[in-house]
Amino acid sequence: MIIEADNRPLGSIGAPKESLLGRAVASANALKLYQAKADLSEAEAGSDTECQLRVRIWWSLVLLDRWNAVGAAVPSLIRDESVIVSPSLKVVVGEVQYLLIRASKFLSRASVMITNFQEPLNSTFADRMIGSFMDAWIEDFREDLPAHIEAGSYPVVHLVYWHCRLLAYLLNPSAQSTDALWPSQELVNLLVSHSQLITPMHHHFTVLAILTLVELTKVDKTKEDATRLLGEFSDSSLPASVFDGLVRDKIADHLRPPTSATAALASSAMEVAASQGLQHLADLATLSSAAVGKQDDAPAYRTALNYQDMGFDPRPLLLVGYLNVQEQEQQQQQPQPQPQPQLQLQLQNVQPYMAPEAELQQQQQQQESRQLEQRILALQHYKELPMSSANRMDSNGSMYYWSY
Repeated sequence: MIIEADNRPLGSIGAPKESLLGRAVASANALKLYQAKADLSEAEAGSDTECQLRVRIWWSLVLLDRWNAVGAAVPSLIRDESVIVSPSLKVVVGEVQYLLIRASKFLSRASVMITNFQEPLNSTFADRMIGSFMDAWIEDFREDLPAHIEAGSYPVVHLVYWHCRLLAYLLNPSAQSTDALWPSQELVNLLVSHSQLITPMHHHFTVLAILTLVELTKVDKTKEDATRLLGEFSDSSLPASVFDGLVRDKIADHLRPPTSATAALASSAMEVAASQGLQHLADLATLSSAAVGKQDDAPAYRTALNYQDMGFDPRPLLLVGYLNVQEQEQQQQQPQPQPQPQLQLQLQNVQPYMAPEAELQQQQQQQESRQLEQRILALQHYKELPMSSANRMDSNGSMYYWSY
């Protein structure tokens, strides 16, 4: 269910991956699966006992938690103190799973670095040293791989290695653009050559490599190679998935031909360049080639402290979570609902509804009020008459005159 939720389309119905993973880890802790240790004799005998099942379930949760932490830029739910590798683990889970568990240690350290990024994102010498240690750690992992673990026979292990290698370069402020291009290229080559391979971490490999290549196309030193790799990935026939569609859309947007305005601007620039004197262009070419020769001959010391040699800062991408970048862009592309205008009703001469009895009573009250007003007016008129006139008013208030 957790793997299915990780590949579920955005906005679909169902519990989110974080909720499922959190409940699974809580249940595992309640059952104390972290204390499960398989007996080596039982593992070698091939008997599938309850203890071995508990071990496999626990380490499956460890892998899912650590990959989710680095991909979504969230802290791990399982502490490193609860992740202890026993001598019999390799026999119980298998060689490939054992190597993936070893590589997940790097992911745990990488997620700690990512979740501790602080604004503003200014690197220090300590960040540079930690980045170098991360690079050395993943290199030690490669050196410890058995000789028979080759890319053709065990592509998953090599995909995990190159993914971690790319993360190590992205976490090193002194890394260069060509450093990030190298593992990205290896990831694309493995994904294309094993197009029918499906793993629970497939979207991690694809998204991080493509997002890095898109940024490298903006760097002059790696623009040509990064564009070529994006084209190769776009032309490949990989298994359809939610993230695959988002990645291909991003590649298509990036490789879309320029608009007419951009093409006209480029054409005018070419005309201006062609109008310049041949001697001036030759001088520029000579100076440019001399400068390139000096750069190629100079030693490439890694002295940058804030990704100057990388050509872009990958920390915002990692801080958001490279899996969340595609979802955020999809949400931004979705049209926002327009607020409906409020209808203003103008009530003119609208009388409230009244029952017949109430309406009759109201008419009687109005008639009595008119009669009272008439009596008051008549009384006022009587007081204004001259004294010579004999004015009288009957018991009903009606006025009559007596004449002598």
